Amino acid sequence: MTDNFKGSNKAEWMELIEKSSKGKSYASFSKELHGIQISAFNMASDLKDIGATNRQSSHWKIGVRLAKQEPEALNRSLLQFLQIGAEAISIPIESAAHLPIVYKDIHADWIHNDLILAPGVHADTLHSFFPPNTSLSVSSIHDSSDETSLSIRIDREQSPAHYIAQIISRAERLLEEGFSVQNIMLHIETGVYLPLEVSLVRALRIVWANYMAAKNFKDYSLHIAAHIVTKEEDKDIQLIEQCVAGMNAVMGGADILFLAASGIDANYERLAFQIQNVMKLESKMEQEVDVFAGSFAIENLTNTLATKAWEKVISVLA
Repeated sequence: MTDNFKGSNKAEWMELIEKSSKGKSYASFSKELHGIQISAFNMASDLKDIGATNRQSSHWKIGVRLAKQEPEALNRSLLQFLQIGAEAISIPIESAAHLPIVYKDIHADWIHNDLILAPGVHADTLHSFFPPNTSLSVSSIHDSSDETSLSIRIDREQSPAHYIAQIISRAERLLEEGFSVQNIMLHIETGVYLPLEVSLVRALRIVWANYMAAKNFKDYSLHIAAHIVTKEEDKDIQLIEQCVAGMNAVMGGADILFLAASGIDANYERLAFQIQNVMKLESKMEQEVDVFAGSFAIENLTNTLATKAWEKVISVLA
């Protein structure tokens, strides 16, 4: 039966598009963003086979990022979010002596704990506090213990390709200092522009796989924590931004999704968090590790971004 259907090529499709567009050229439907051409139409023939590295599990954790507070207040805030389903927390730690207060009535081994340590606080002073096998990542640590994942955090100010290259450059410095590659967690910022934000996370995994292969590492499992970035001041619009940005992050392959808690409007924060929970339950995306596999547009943009980022990585590490 397939013999009855004539195969088509991209040139024929482009001609058809221009015929249907009332005089507009095919090129007018494409756009350039941060030096990356985003094509309006993609086919399987456009894709380069440069591989992809998906997260190890289709499940992702929804977490909350809290700002600096007094230990008692931080504990109350954590309990509030854990009661509505938080599976991960990102918190500042000013002193190891604060841990019993901050974690009062909290089972640290049931969640992922991302700790941002103040100057002078060392990771080796924390290990005895946490139960065995606690999921833990730490920023600003001064040792290379195998029990702790080291967090890489870089503010996103440059183009996506440059942003990925900066992350890899930071990883290179950490490896040179003796840290274990298996214990690095990458923290990235994600926004609302679907094609580029999804492709950013997917491209990061590809570039990381290339980087690990170049270093002759056989185990290059990668943990990505995505932090939602909102731009609008209106709270209602921010809820929409958090919804879209969160979907972008997890569709791209983030392992943990962190929402920022302002501490100003408890009802807003509850809504923002529950929106993520509902999306996770209703989207059914946990049934697939890579929901955009086979989407020629996203695959092509991912590969383009990964190629540009890898070129920058090579120039940075040379």
